Amino acid sequence: MNSQAFPDSPIRPAFSPIKPDDHAGQLWILTTLAIIYTGTSLIVRGSIKWNLFWLDDYLVAIATVIHFTQSGVVFYGLSHGLAKFNSITTEEQWALSGKAYFTSEVLTVITIALAKCSVWALLLRIFVADGAFNDWRVKTCVGFVLLGVAWGITSVVGIAASCDPEFILSPDHASRCAGQFARWQIITAFDVGTEALGSLLPVVLVWSLNMVTKSKFHVFLAFSFRLPMIALSLLHLKYTRHYTQSPEPLFAVTNPLLCQQAMLTWSLMSATIPNIKSFMRVFNFSMGMGAMDERLSNHTPEPILLRSYGARTTINEHAGSSYGDESALRPDMPQHKRMTASSDRGTTDDEHSLRRNDSQEMIIKKEPLQHGSPQHRALNMARGIFTFWGWGQPASQTNTILRRNTLSYTDLKPPMPQESNDSAYPRLRAATFGELPAIARILSLAFWDDALCGQRIHPHREAYPADVDLYWLRRARVHFWDRRWRWVVAVDRDPAGGPGEVIAGIAQWSRFGDGGRPLELAWFDPRNLLKPLFKVAMKIHALIWPNRASDPAEEDILERAFPFFKDMWSGERAEAWYLQNLAVHPAFQGKGIGRMLVQWGLDRARDEGIYASVIAARGKDPFYRKCGFDVQDGNWGMGGEENPLRGFEGGNMHWRAPDGPVSGK
Repeated sequence: MNSQAFPDSPIRPAFSPIKPDDHAGQLWILTTLAIIYTGTSLIVRGSIKWNLFWLDDYLVAIATVIHFTQSGVVFYGLSHGLAKFNSITTEEQWALSGKAYFTSEVLTVITIALAKCSVWALLLRIFVADGAFNDWRVKTCVGFVLLGVAWGITSVVGIAASCDPEFILSPDHASRCAGQFARWQIITAFDVGTEALGSLLPVVLVWSLNMVTKSKFHVFLAFSFRLPMIALSLLHLKYTRHYTQSPEPLFAVTNPLLCQQAMLTWSLMSATIPNIKSFMRVFNFSMGMGAMDERLSNHTPEPILLRSYGARTTINEHAGSSYGDESALRPDMPQHKRMTASSDRGTTDDEHSLRRNDSQEMIIKKEPLQHGSPQHRALNMARGIFTFWGWGQPASQTNTILRRNTLSYTDLKPPMPQESNDSAYPRLRAATFGELPAIARILSLAFWDDALCGQRIHPHREAYPADVDLYWLRRARVHFWDRRWRWVVAVDRDPAGGPGEVIAGIAQWSRFGDGGRPLELAWFDPRNLLKPLFKVAMKIHALIWPNRASDPAEEDILERAFPFFKDMWSGERAEAWYLQNLAVHPAFQGKGIGRMLVQWGLDRARDEGIYASVIAARGKDPFYRKCGFDVQDGNWGMGGEENPLRGFEGGNMHWRAPDGPVSGK
């Protein structure tokens, strides 16, 4: 652009420019980021452990609220001269900034103390069982929690004693608040000591347990994320010394405050890290976290399923059967099915048979998990969300389906009834977040040989078959939080004759138009943050674990093509239910499962007096006409030469008017 075309354009001044005598901008940035990171961490933790909250979760929640308050205090100080030279500010600003800094120090210590206690309370949560407080592990955990409380109280007293906040940032602060550095030396020494001991505590607690060495290492690794706090604490002490010796304390306090924000952020985030699935799976016997079903490592793609986008008309010749390994389909296979010790895998009965009677929490106890119990259902709901963190573990380069970033249905069991009522099947119900990896697996297999989602988007799927799951999983984790989407699964009896039910099919319906607004949450509902947060998280996830099976230039082709044909949902068709995807497992095809899933959306469209629509897979047009879609109008390749799907096979749009047939014959 020619800059001379706008000679009189005003230049908007920066909000808080960073100058040699003013570093407030650095604090504005870091404090804002700290709020975002810790807030996101709390939301994720709350989602992971919904309805399973205990002392550790409450401590983290309180600590996060205090951190937000501390950030507000810092913002107040920045608005009154904090992080600027004393020589360019007034005595009144010194006093106001001093009070803000003093309050920030106190709140920082309280927050870090609560974060410490929450980590040790998590260990207490794992080892406490039926009030067995006489166990030395429980006593040790309680002792560490009390140690954290004692450190917090003594630190607050040490900061506040013999110091006037109004003069803490004045040029003569050395005489008005004497001994600041000595106090922080003591506080830091105990802080470093407790963090070091706290990181070793999990190893001591599990060392005598009958666990393989690798699992013990994972336990240490989970809680060793607190160790960076030692470096941050020492760095904070170093900058505090510089601040206490500076003739410009109002400016020199910038670095200690930056360290404070880093300490607060990492302290709260590292308190959540031990809860992620990658680490809690070590305690699968105590937290209900199953391990990957390794029997599926040689599982091959099965026949493609009915769906909206793409099609497959042939059956995979390499599939052993139309159903394959039942554990790949079954979301309700009991984790306690194998209670005998296995010397080659290093597991014992203790690791497979532990539960707590009076809580939804699994603990270390020699009792089998009762399938279908409230504990089982609640924990399995949480376990699926754990995969938000645990999904994406490195794997070998062997050509297997269940490998990198992929877990089995057995590992991600949704809540299911303990007994099956044959007369009630097949039936429809809403999917759960914990079933998204299983749904992604179905869709991955369904679109395996599809011309678009298989061949064009995933040309390297044979080399990296498990990575195809990532395409569906990441999108599912984002769209699941869109209140206009409805995730409907069809469940049926286990064809292998086992108890419970299995997923037979999946339909993803979404509501277009203003009539879908009642499905949305109120603007102030914090759950509105979940979709954008997961969208950002999945982008980061894709950077860390890219989909190696895909062509990066084609992975978003559907998103790029949609603007070219979205106007088809306008005018009288603006209000519509749209079938995003449809898939039925081959073992259940021919039983009317697909038509049941389609009929779910058709019934809602008819009840609301609006259109129903679908983009059919190649060769599936007759199926949708039989279901009741009586009008074919439009194609995903329409809209101009720039449409990336122009001329691409398949993609006919089918509609059923409000007064259309209920179902074809």
